[in-house]
Amino acid sequence: MGVINYDPDKTPHLDPKMVQEAKDSGMQLVHVICYPARNEPDEGGVDFITLSPGIPRIGEIVYLQDGKGCRVENVFWNVALIAPTGSPLLVPNIIAVRTSVVS
Repeated sequence: MGVINYDPDKTPHLDPKMVQEAKDSGMQLVHVICYPARNEPDEGGVDFITLSPGIPRIGEIVYLQDGKGCRVENVFWNVALIAPTGSPLLVPNIIAVRTSVVS
């Protein structure tokens, strides 16, 4: 599985190369989970792991590659294990909901 996921029953794969890239570039790994808006349930959700210079805050909008926005509703942290060593990594999870705002 890649770093982008459209299946609500699975999570994206955390690639060790991406962990190294984050370390080398001074960036933070962030897991973004963007749910469809309540009034557009057929839109579908998406989640992905990305590199970010910071952690999006509640109320901010994350713009996806298709130009659609996702408003940050919550931020929580969880532990992911880095393959192949199984070392733990604390990763911020951004919970967002699609908005009608387009970039």
